[in-house]
Amino acid sequence: MRTFSVDEAFTILQNNKITSNKESVKRWLRQGKLMGTKGGGPKKNGWMIKESDLRAYLHDRLPAGFALSTNLISTAAGNCSDAERDFYREEGRFEMWKQITSLNIWQGRFEFKKRFVEECIQHLRIENRDLRQYIMDSMLSHKKGYAKPGVLYLQDKCKFDGHILDFARQYGGIDEQITFSVIDYLRTQYKNKGKI
Repeated sequence: MRTFSVDEAFTILQNNKITSNKESVKRWLRQGKLMGTKGGGPKKNGWMIKESDLRAYLHDRLPAGFALSTNLISTAAGNCSDAERDFYREEGRFEMWKQITSLNIWQGRFEFKKRFVEECIQHLRIENRDLRQYIMDSMLSHKKGYAKPGVLYLQDKCKFDGHILDFARQYGGIDEQITFSVIDYLRTQYKNKGKI
């Protein structure tokens, strides 16, 4: 079970908008509102907080419906490598993306145009006629209550058929990034169904 120092706990509580004062964390520990044990740290006079206790404290104070990230490791802690820090930052960003989109907040909606989808398929040199038709049918029928087919997007991700897809960043414009991302997803789905 991972434990946190006061500094690490403060960073996590600050990131979750619980407090902006480290002394509040110490006071909550002294008062027993936040469970912890004395005798931690290099001088053995600091507090150590179990991950389960910190989770319980956060759960009690976050608004209803707000999903707590499964990762409480602070990216500000000095004991993380750059790779770990990047991983946790991206994981937190993804959790926030899911929460925002669950509230139906989106940056915009991209509409699929038949001619453009055909050009993208041709660019990828997809020769299988059944696969080409599968991609076209899937994309042009993806309306989800709108008059024209398309997807909702936020930042560098879009939602297609209930799946969250990263933009294909190797392409230039947002139209290409979304279209190629969906085509790649459909190609993989088609392949996994044993059609290729």
